[in-house]
Amino acid sequence: MRTEVANYIRGSGLSLRLSPQDSKTTGAGISLGWRRRSDLFITSKASVYSKRQTQRLTEEVTAANAALIDESVTTDIHRVFRMPGTLHGNSGLLKMRVKEIDSFDPQKDPVVLSGEKVKVHVDFSPGFSLNGINFGPYDSSTVEIPIYAAVFLAARGLGQVLAG
Repeated sequence: MRTEVANYIRGSGLSLRLSPQDSKTTGAGISLGWRRRSDLFITSKASVYSKRQTQRLTEEVTAANAALIDESVTTDIHRVFRMPGTLHGNSGLLKMRVKEIDSFDPQKDPVVLSGEKVKVHVDFSPGFSLNGINFGPYDSSTVEIPIYAAVFLAARGLGQVLAG
């Protein structure tokens, strides 16, 4: 099913009709989806294509209207779009709806885990910033850092939280 959705969005495998008069419509007489896109395209070109030109028509309509997507992300069931309010498994950061992109701080706003400190053995980590605090770089060391930073490192396989 995901592959079919990706193909539809990209316009892959389309077989379009030759003229707007051949278009199937809804009960209200309105064509939808790729049919509508092709109707608009043909009307804007003000031309009628012959049977030999059908492939070229399909290519032109697709090139003009297809959405560019990453098919591997769209079809991979392990890359399901996350629900707002859930934590990202590779960072421990909150998946959240952003209303004002200009005021959003991606290194501070999605940090929702505790600031309580825990000990972590870090194999290696370049420096990073979370919640307005700079961490690292670390190289084979034991450090005491907030839980949100510990989860960030552990989720990436860069460190291990030590028993308290």
